Amino acid sequence: QACFLKFIRFATDETASAAQRVRLDLLDLGPIPGLIRLRACGLEADSRTVWEELEPADPAPAAPADGRKGGAETLADRISSGGAWSTDRVVQLGQNLCQTLDRLHGAGFIHGDIKPTNLLFRAGKPILADLGSLHAIDSNLPTGTTPGYRPLIADQPQDLDLVALGKTLYEVWTGENRYHFPSLPAALLASPDWHVAGWRLNQVLLQVVDVRPSKRPRSAAELETLLTWAARGGRQWSRRDAVAFGIVAAALGLGFHVLRNRPEFAIRWERLPPLKFGSETWIGSARSVDWAARRVYSLETNIRIG
Repeated sequence: QACFLKFIRFATDETASAAQRVRLDLLDLGPIPGLIRLRACGLEADSRTVWEELEPADPAPAAPADGRKGGAETLADRISSGGAWSTDRVVQLGQNLCQTLDRLHGAGFIHGDIKPTNLLFRAGKPILADLGSLHAIDSNLPTGTTPGYRPLIADQPQDLDLVALGKTLYEVWTGENRYHFPSLPAALLASPDWHVAGWRLNQVLLQVVDVRPSKRPRSAAELETLLTWAARGGRQWSRRDAVAFGIVAAALGLGFHVLRNRPEFAIRWERLPPLKFGSETWIGSARSVDWAARRVYSLETNIRIG
């Protein structure tokens, strides 16, 4: 049966043994949708080398020059040759990878090196590959996260994968290098995609890559929820739209308030001469007086106040 063999050499016996234990645990877990399948693994103790037997990915298309095929095609290769993906495709990719990470994190693993070159294709669908930096969430093993994808500050291990996924989606969506984040190409801002779901996807990416850990989604499931919100699309409100809406809403509210509270009858004031003004004019609770101005008014003349 066709397979892909990979050999990883570690610096110390301890790290090699720990990496082997992680892979054995992954084998016990079984296949994870969206993650390249590990069929078997082993450890060559003398050379501190871990070997992996992986399912084969789709091969790269034949080179036009000589017709020969190279290795597996990566997502980075496809973006380089075919251009950036549409907003809908990027959102779908992000949702699928979030489901993979949610299962992986839930089982106690961190991938540790998510990037377009580590995304291969299996039956035409992107899958997360390269288990070289895979490690347990509660371990202190150094990770092989590529510079530019690793968060500056991480207060939980899952941040390594979530921030790297955000940068990956940015590169696939814009065709730009991760170091250009959060800049957006002018063509993307002018595209119809931007006014439907593009601006929402941008908001999600700004949140997941935020330098402040407290502002980021706390899990892959939470990030998937944000991407689902982006997929629904919707009109983006500009500041001018918000101000205009506020003015109209305020005017309508004021008009409703005036209409709702207008008196049904005008209050009738009566001024009495000094000799007739006194406590004898008080009749139950239906009348009241203003002693200073010597005025009597009836509450019965205003039903709302009464």
